[in-house]
Amino acid sequence: MGRSKIRLLRDGVRFFMIILKIATLFSPMKVFLPVSALMFASGLGYGLMRILYLDGRYGPTSAMLMTMAVVVFMVGLVSEQVAQLRFDRSETAPGRQRGEGNPGSTSHS
Repeated sequence: MGRSKIRLLRDGVRFFMIILKIATLFSPMKVFLPVSALMFASGLGYGLMRILYLDGRYGPTSAMLMTMAVVVFMVGLVSEQVAQLRFDRSETAPGRQRGEGNPGSTSHS
């Protein structure tokens, strides 16, 4: 019998990365929004726990988590816009020229 050339960890990580790349190409907010929400909730939870139960001060760790959550969310919004522009451009009819049917275009037929 031959030995399998499939390596569980290496090939599993490679497969997961391919799925993640495809998801970020077609619907970036489905990837960025949960990551951002998790980071924001972690920062808020840690900050509240520290204020209410520990030393009563709001630490830099929770502030950094919440700030990074906003940054990740904004990157997701930009990625979503880029993906939308790419799809809008690819959906134009093959015979259609630039400027036809667009508001503010200067071509008159």
